[in-house]
Amino acid sequence: MRYFQLISIYFQRAVEIRSRVFVYFLFNLVPPMTMIIFWNGATMGGKAIDGIWDFPRLASYYLFTVIVIVFTLSHIEQDVAVHDIKEGNISPYILKPFSYYWLKFFYEIPYRFIQVTWGLLTLSVILIFYSDIVQFTNSWQILFLTILSLFLAFLLSFTIKMIAGILAFWFVEIRGVFEILEVTILIFGGILMPLTLYPEMLERVAYALPFAYVIYFPVIALQGQLPLIELTRMMGVQLLWIGIVGFIYIQLWRAGLRKYSAIGQ
Repeated sequence: MRYFQLISIYFQRAVEIRSRVFVYFLFNLVPPMTMIIFWNGATMGGKAIDGIWDFPRLASYYLFTVIVIVFTLSHIEQDVAVHDIKEGNISPYILKPFSYYWLKFFYEIPYRFIQVTWGLLTLSVILIFYSDIVQFTNSWQILFLTILSLFLAFLLSFTIKMIAGILAFWFVEIRGVFEILEVTILIFGGILMPLTLYPEMLERVAYALPFAYVIYFPVIALQGQLPLIELTRMMGVQLLWIGIVGFIYIQLWRAGLRKYSAIGQ
C-alpha cells in the first residue's frame, strides 16, 4: 500500500512538469522519425534491404522503437549521480524504511506512463493516415508475451541505469560514463538500425550484450518477427540479464555506501 501512495505522489510531480516530460518525449521521437525518412529514400522503388527489410517493415520498426524506448529507457542515472550522490541528498533515502532502488523505480513509473501515452497517441495518428506501412503481430498470445517482455526490458534497463548512476560514488566526473552508455545503447540496442543489418561480427556482439533485449527484440516481437518459442527464449535471456545486473547493482550499492559513510557524508 505504501508503494502505491508513493506512486501517487510521484505521479502528481510528473504531471506538474509534464511540459518537460514532453520535451524528453520529442528527443526520443525525432531520431526514429529521421531514420524513417532516410530509409524511405534508400528503399525507393520497392527495394528491400537484406532481402526482407522493405520500407513498410523498416517504418514499422522505427515506429515501434519509439514506443519501446519511451516504455523502457529512463534517465534516472542523472538524478542518482548528480542530485543524490554528488549533492549529498542521498542521506535521507538511506534512513527511510524503503529500498533506495525501489524508491527510484516507482519514481520512474509515472514518467514512463506519460511518455508511453504520448507515444501511443503519435502511433494512432500515424495509423490513421499511413496504416499501410505499419506491420503488427496478429497473434494475441505473442502480443501478451511481448507486453510482459516490455516490463522485463524496463526492469533490465532501469537496473543498468541505476548501476551507471551509483558509479558516481567513485567517479568525480560521471557524465562521460553516461554518454558512453547512451551511445552503446544506440548502437547495440538496435535504435540506429535493425541488428540484422549490421556486419556479422557486430551483430554477434550485440546479441551477447543486454541492450538488444531492451529495445531490438521487443520491437521485432511487436512486428510479429519472433515466433513464440524464440520470444519465450528471449524472455528467458532477459531474466538472466536481470539477475546478472541486479547482482552487480547490489554489490556496487553496498560498496558505495561504505565509501560514502567512510568520507563522513
